[in-house]
Amino acid sequence: MNKKILFCFLFLISCFLFFSCNMAPSSVPSISPLADRPNAGTWYQIFVGSFFDSNGDGIGDLQGITMKLDYLNDSHTLRHAYNMAEYGECYDSLHIDGIWLTPIHPSPSYHKYDVKDYMAIDPQFGTMEDFRELLTECHKRGIKLVIDMVMNHTSDQHPWFQKALEEIRSGKPGRYASYYHFYYGAIPPQRESVEYADWHWQWDGYWDNGVWHPDRGIRNRFYRCWGRVKEGVWWEGSFWTGMPDLNWDSHHLREEFEQIVKFWLGVGLDGYRVDAVHYFYDWVDIGQYEYGTVPHDTHDKNIQVLTWFTDICKAINPNVYLIGECWRPINTIEQYFRSGMNFFHFDAASEIVKLLNGENQGRDWANFIGYWDRRIKARNEQAMVASFLSNHDKNRPFYWIGNEGDWDARPAPSMTGDDRRRFAASLNILSPGTPYIYYGEEIGIFHNNVDYWSNTGENDYHEFTNGPPKRARDDSDWRGPMWWSNSNRVGIPNAPENRRWSLEAMQSRYGNGVEEQFGVEYSLLNHYIRLGNLKSRYPFIAWGKMEIINTGNSDIAAWRITDTWKDSPTFGKSAVVAHNASYNSDRTFILNTAMWIDGLSSRDLSWLPSISSDGITINLPPYSSAIIGEYEWSPR
Repeated sequence: MNKKILFCFLFLISCFLFFSCNMAPSSVPSISPLADRPNAGTWYQIFVGSFFDSNGDGIGDLQGITMKLDYLNDSHTLRHAYNMAEYGECYDSLHIDGIWLTPIHPSPSYHKYDVKDYMAIDPQFGTMEDFRELLTECHKRGIKLVIDMVMNHTSDQHPWFQKALEEIRSGKPGRYASYYHFYYGAIPPQRESVEYADWHWQWDGYWDNGVWHPDRGIRNRFYRCWGRVKEGVWWEGSFWTGMPDLNWDSHHLREEFEQIVKFWLGVGLDGYRVDAVHYFYDWVDIGQYEYGTVPHDTHDKNIQVLTWFTDICKAINPNVYLIGECWRPINTIEQYFRSGMNFFHFDAASEIVKLLNGENQGRDWANFIGYWDRRIKARNEQAMVASFLSNHDKNRPFYWIGNEGDWDARPAPSMTGDDRRRFAASLNILSPGTPYIYYGEEIGIFHNNVDYWSNTGENDYHEFTNGPPKRARDDSDWRGPMWWSNSNRVGIPNAPENRRWSLEAMQSRYGNGVEEQFGVEYSLLNHYIRLGNLKSRYPFIAWGKMEIINTGNSDIAAWRITDTWKDSPTFGKSAVVAHNASYNSDRTFILNTAMWIDGLSSRDLSWLPSISSDGITINLPPYSSAIIGEYEWSPR
């Protein structure tokens, strides 16, 4: 009877939260209903075209994501309320707190990082109504939603650029020409150029087979990063000429982006992931200046733009979540936190692998996270650590983390490799701040490494040599379809364009999908779900103040987290997060206070954490993780 009463009470509370979450404050009725909640927690990156296809056209879309939201977080459901009342936990979703969508705007490419219209949805992905529905359904579940903001460049098909070309060619450069970087001279300021012949590919009728043929008499000189408008006039494109770079010294351009920000945050979007921020002013990279001769600090210029962007976003939503991609050394990245934004730490995954390989010890991971937390908070008190194991620009880490040999040989996953993958997930997800999961990582998807023909063996666009192109791979290998089921292909998108993968070939490479792993005790997916359960019981371990603990044992990574959110029911309370990084041995340490313990093991799934009879000694088995409370509360 008591359980039934508790269930009814939780149901009424969930109804109240459902309706209250959809009522924005009357003073600013347009911003996200989750605007007052901390941005910390576990985030999930989705490459939209590869996640779930709702209409059978072979391309993932916004409606497909909406259909799969309960897989990510089902906290709004009666099933979740019942499980929490009956068992104190729910194993039906990943318990995700936020979603990052790669670009959703109209674009000529499959990846959409060359935008044609910043205030529209690419028809391949759906409509604005689809986006609003997705946003509403995310907020019902307590999920924050951010989209990619590509500020370094547009597509060369963007109306701004087309108008800029018209102005330049007419001899009357005006408003739109100021949006981009144009250079006047016989040749652009390029340190290198490539003379190449054009080639074409003739398929022989079989998968991935054919012959390259040179086009006779065609010779060209290719200037990487520069496209020609007309004789003596060039435009800058750091990534390639189909993505002309924007000029952030233009106040007209900034006016355009102010309207873009107002539009999307007004819809209720929770923030942005800002792409390639270190390229805004990249004079050295594109050859305009030699190293040591640049008249301005390019990073300071970039930070000025990001500070302006942060200010216009926070004027609308003071708690907007902004995270940038600055793929540079950590001593450079930390300077960017002065802008008020957050940034990814690109070394976190390699540090985890070093620990798994025995090159580092457990306390090294704690010191790594703690050092970074202190450094970034010195530049922005609200800054958060953002770690990840993989993303859309990196190889899938399945074999790298498992240490199982040649990726191309596709060795059978080992028991040791599975243990390592589970523990890597624990180290990442239980980190403070905003650890990220790249879609499919939770089921062990790895990149296909299906070869394609390229000119140089790298993804360097048009730089053809005097011989036929060589075999290579491109980044679409890391953006393959989410594998929902081995037996039911409904909703599984096709591989990205120009990739000649069959679904049958992908299954042989991917192994078991979500359906096959769901509820299986030792599956990787089940471990991710258990981690989500654990973290959801103590959410402040993501946003609280961090303090490294020296346990006296080098295999133990441990830190104290104190809840700093004034609206939290555990405000001012603290807990210790601890990992035993030894693969073979139990490790013991002592705390001054240990009121309760909760946790899980990456090796022994039957382990039930406990505190020794003296009330202060903690014993952790190999590859285990625990949260130890320093306040009175029962975790179950």
